[in-house]
Amino acid sequence: MKNYKTQAVKYDLAITGNTYSLFADNNRILTGSVRDYTPFQPASYSVPVPIIGSIKVTPPDPYEQANFVFFGDNTPTAGATVNLNNVKITTNQAIPNQTIDFGKSTSALLFKVADVDNDSLTITATSNNTTLISNSNIQIGGTGTDRTITVTPGVNQSGTAKITLTIDDGTKPVIRTFDVTVSAVNNSAKEKHDFDGDRKAEILWRNLSTGENAIWKLNEFAIDGFAPITPEIKDSNLKIIMTGDFNGDNKADIFWRNTATGENSIWLRNGFNDFDLNSKQTITYAPISWDMVATGDLNGDNKDDLVWRNQTTGESGVWFMDSFTVNPQFFSNKVIPTDWEITGVGYFDTDNKADVVWRNKVTGENALWLMDGAQLKQARFITTITDKNWKIVAVNDSNNDGKDDILWRNQATGEIALWFVDTTKLDGDNFSITGEFIVDKNAKRLEVASADWKIEAYADYNGDGKADLLWHNQASGEIALWWLDQSTATRTEFITFNGSIIKIDKKWQITL
Repeated sequence: MKNYKTQAVKYDLAITGNTYSLFADNNRILTGSVRDYTPFQPASYSVPVPIIGSIKVTPPDPYEQANFVFFGDNTPTAGATVNLNNVKITTNQAIPNQTIDFGKSTSALLFKVADVDNDSLTITATSNNTTLISNSNIQIGGTGTDRTITVTPGVNQSGTAKITLTIDDGTKPVIRTFDVTVSAVNNSAKEKHDFDGDRKAEILWRNLSTGENAIWKLNEFAIDGFAPITPEIKDSNLKIIMTGDFNGDNKADIFWRNTATGENSIWLRNGFNDFDLNSKQTITYAPISWDMVATGDLNGDNKDDLVWRNQTTGESGVWFMDSFTVNPQFFSNKVIPTDWEITGVGYFDTDNKADVVWRNKVTGENALWLMDGAQLKQARFITTITDKNWKIVAVNDSNNDGKDDILWRNQATGEIALWFVDTTKLDGDNFSITGEFIVDKNAKRLEVASADWKIEAYADYNGDGKADLLWHNQASGEIALWWLDQSTATRTEFITFNGSIIKIDKKWQITL
């Protein structure tokens, strides 16, 4: 009998997705699709048992045993002795679907790659929606087995794209796919005072004496940038009435109105330091009996619209804006008694379309209109406040819940309060209201009784999605900022420049 001495061979088994490869001493000798053993059913057989006679026995499924590796075709015609010193199966794992906020990128998403025979790997990624996510905005990073993929959507885009990741070693590529969904902008989180698109409000100033205009950028409570707006507008009849995003680029623009002639114009903002001269145009004329009272996106097209009120006739309406194009419409309930005033426009339900807040200056009644464009969907009263010292100051989101809240100030006591409106619940026939006074971190109620201090803006100055209070002292020129977390003022500080509290000449006014 001859003795055969066989040299040990190192085998490596790699499984990538549904494909396996077997290597002998780092040489690929076999590849194919992984077999599905799910339907395997071992045959039952009878076993004699004393007294009982016999029973049927079904052997265990060997393919369900943990740490079991099967070689061969499960036949008795051949055999082998295999010593398993180290079994390592490497898979290129899937990347879960991603949902990101409007204007944001994904994080660097980690995935692992491996090739047992150390072939050079080519890794590419493509998008099936290049308007939302272009292929050039998909970045592959990392080295070795640890790789990353980062996806950045296009500017002002929302929707879903399927990303296809291909890992190719030159033989059989492995393909992985995952979805990236970019959420549409939430209008309640859109800052009407944000001129550079960073979701933080800036301060817009106008000098009524010289006609100069300027924007301040803040870094917390310090002035971090100053941008003059040219040309100067010296006609005192020309007033900055409101700001809003009229072209859908998520940057605030300026609406001007000549209060003597009724002429109107829009200045579109391209960034913190730039108003393009080609982006200033006169738009539709409106008689001086009409007042432009608020801005907001009433039809959900991601562009702010202009809300108008005629305090003589009681008519109300909206100009739907698309840059310089105006589509004017009356409200479906267009005539409301002139005792009623529009005191704010905000987002109080979940349709991402602005609604209208009303206050009766005689009776103290308050009401909320839920709107769909110019059409009234639902109108209900909210709590009546007969004390005429209480004034609605502004509307914005103070707790980042995607719904706007109503800010009040008592002109006699200096108290400040917030109303949180729940349009899904009723208090009798009224929309449900929860009211809270503004307090400091120790829950002490904050009051500003001096009439010299005016709330100039209720806007998000620190980018946390919660509106803050900007104050201006008309006598001293000092400016203060309260950071709010719902109804709690977490920080209250003066605005500084180069480390010193700044005081502004009375000729300069903060405009909205």
